[in-house]
Amino acid sequence: MFLGIISLLVFATCSSCKTMEGMPQSIIVEPKGITPELAAEEDSITVIATKRFKSNFIKNAFQGKNYRKAWATPIKVPVKFLDEIEGGIVPLEMGGGFQTLSMDLQGPKNIVYTLRSVNKNPDELIPNFARKLNMGNIVMDGMSAQHPYGALVVAPLADAVGILHTHPKLLYLPPQTQLDTFNSRYGGKLFLLEYEPEGSGAWVNRKGVKEITAVVNKAIRKKAPILSNRIDQREML
Repeated sequence: MFLGIISLLVFATCSSCKTMEGMPQSIIVEPKGITPELAAEEDSITVIATKRFKSNFIKNAFQGKNYRKAWATPIKVPVKFLDEIEGGIVPLEMGGGFQTLSMDLQGPKNIVYTLRSVNKNPDELIPNFARKLNMGNIVMDGMSAQHPYGALVVAPLADAVGILHTHPKLLYLPPQTQLDTFNSRYGGKLFLLEYEPEGSGAWVNRKGVKEITAVVNKAIRKKAPILSNRIDQREML
């Protein structure tokens, strides 16, 4: 019985594809028939993050409806070039991570920004046994449990209660010379642009903030005297 259910689930998820397809591609809806290269001539375009999470009754029953509708909903986004963002930003290095295509970029005032792809590719997280059973697409389908634009909702909620956040903005990055050697991988994709938490705190706009660090305890121990560097417990909570 159990094996029968698993077989049915695998069939429902992978019947149309035998292997993972890599990073999902966004689909330009408006202007109709436009290519990523021609999208560079537009101020904004309408895109669908991905249609990969299209489902059926069986998939919904076993893996949930999740945010499939949000992933497949057309949205209007600005088309941006790096030299027109925040006074001009330039690529530094590719980011890490197992799902998200990311990149750190240098901006004015020594502020570092990060691009994070809306679409995800969890290929590196798939265990070997799942690959052997040809179940990689079940792992990919799990990405539908994340809301593609959740960060944009959380930011104003954080503002309302005075919590620092990275001010994410949604944009479409067309192929462009400013991307240099990164163009083929990053051009023509949907990204969230946000401040990189590590580094200069100039973007925080709070008196006395010089830098942001995730390693709080280490930073506190490093600086003397100890009592001059303490966590604001109320704000942390």
